[in-house]
Amino acid sequence: MASITFALVTTFIIFLIIGKIDIFSFDHGFFHFIFKETKLASILSHLLLLLYSVITLYGIYRAFEKTPSPEAIYFNASLLGTFFTGLRFCIPLFQLSLSYSVFYATVAKIAFAGQIILLISFLCASLFNKDSQVLLAETNFVIIVALGTVFAQIIPLNLTKTNICGIPSFAFSGIFIGISSIIVIFTVTSFLIFWKGLEKKENILISVGYVFIMLGFFSLSYAKSLFIFIIATIFLSVGTKLYLSQIHNYYLWK
Repeated sequence: MASITFALVTTFIIFLIIGKIDIFSFDHGFFHFIFKETKLASILSHLLLLLYSVITLYGIYRAFEKTPSPEAIYFNASLLGTFFTGLRFCIPLFQLSLSYSVFYATVAKIAFAGQIILLISFLCASLFNKDSQVLLAETNFVIIVALGTVFAQIIPLNLTKTNICGIPSFAFSGIFIGISSIIVIFTVTSFLIFWKGLEKKENILISVGYVFIMLGFFSLSYAKSLFIFIIATIFLSVGTKLYLSQIHNYYLWK
């Protein structure tokens, strides 16, 4: 993950320097630049998802190195999903949408698989969080990735509907949004009821952290303006801090 992210970021910087990518325009003023639909917002959003997944993965390794927990394993799975989604950064970077190619379709399907992996990972974290279920979490990690991959292959791409960066949508997007909303609601309820926090306050905080992560992730995945990018970044950062701090405190004081 780190090497791929480094290679993509380096390529992006080189393309900016040589002028192959032109994404900055202040023709109508700064505020118009912040709120208008712009390719820059989508590019930065997916770049942030790549960097976030790598940096947070390292942070989890350091924090939970001596205290393995099922929540940390499931969160690692969610970071893999985040990384997969961030790979859509390749589409505007290499202008893949200019013509159909296997690489273009593959990147889009991997990104969609990432969204499914993220949703299922947190759902499992809310249901299977007993201290003795570390081995089960490791098994479920593989199953979660497999499920995300299979569903992404089954659901067809909708290449007629793309955003400003050429990132395609999927068929049955309305159904996917509906199912995703149900999963999020069920996961929040499960965290509130079943998570092993020592106090009810901890269950509430971990639920709030999860909701913020979801808001930040999906807003970044479909960001159309720099304003949305900034707000989504705040949600993702605060949510991650809340979520992981509650888990770490539990294992620190249990």
